[in-house]
Amino acid sequence: MTNPHKQHHPTTYALTTLSQTKMALHASRHGTASAPVHGVLLGFRRPSPDGDRRLVLADAVPICHEAPTKPLVEAALRLVEGYLDNVRRGGKNDKTEEDGDGDGDVKIVGWYTANAHVPSAATTESDTAEKREMPNIPAMKIASSMSESRPRDHLEGDFVLALVSTPAWTSIVNPPNNTHDDDDDDDNHPAEEIIDDFRICHLFERSKSAAAAAASFTHPVPSSRISTSNDPPDGNSRHRVDVRRVLSEALARVPLTSLEAYHPEEKTPPLRIYDYVDHVSNFGVDGAEGLGRRDWLENRAVASFVDDFDVGKMG
Repeated sequence: MTNPHKQHHPTTYALTTLSQTKMALHASRHGTASAPVHGVLLGFRRPSPDGDRRLVLADAVPICHEAPTKPLVEAALRLVEGYLDNVRRGGKNDKTEEDGDGDGDVKIVGWYTANAHVPSAATTESDTAEKREMPNIPAMKIASSMSESRPRDHLEGDFVLALVSTPAWTSIVNPPNNTHDDDDDDDNHPAEEIIDDFRICHLFERSKSAAAAAASFTHPVPSSRISTSNDPPDGNSRHRVDVRRVLSEALARVPLTSLEAYHPEEKTPPLRIYDYVDHVSNFGVDGAEGLGRRDWLENRAVASFVDDFDVGKMG
């Protein structure tokens, strides 16, 4: 029986390479649009013996690249929930023994957004830079509504809002020209630390301040409570991946236009990601493009790209 007086530690969050890649690709594909992009985060809770609650943000489902109207969001969420129900009935993503509390099934655990890259005429450059690192209001409202509608037995910290960081995204698209010096081999910061520390997004929790109730999900999660994880939803394999390198190659493959031709013989074919809006606009679209738009729930081309990107498989 659970002790009601037991004090829980704050939730820690683990971002997988897959969820980060999908968020970054979604932001990149529609990065010149004047409207933010939005999507759902899928994950599971994995408590540890010392009392920490770890929420693994395992995957991302792109929803839209336009105003997230209530009918659009509700229709998309129904399809995502139906997809997850089918996954559970099919025996995929089953709970493992280490999940412990029986909450290892993959569920909707958050919302993500990437702010528009085109500033309005009323903002200065400094204002825009500051606002880009705070979630947009529609995203905060959606996250607040979704978290409030969750069952009462869900613990605090089981829902999070992710914001794709403009500086982090820019550092991948336009990396600084840093040269490596052989004298740096004895540096106290091994490459693995740099690999594990890189994150494409900021995380925000619901604000606990009553004064901030109207601007929920404005409380930034400290970096000390965020890590990167390459644990897949089934928990069967673990490997360390250079997240920055994965994102760099993925974003380099984003087509310049949505109509860019796909040539199977190309060594590095374009890497496309599709959202729910692409899916509902699928009518009359044939071939690989049409198939891709129908695969918005999983975006299997992206998942395969990430899955193949471990040591010895690529590059």
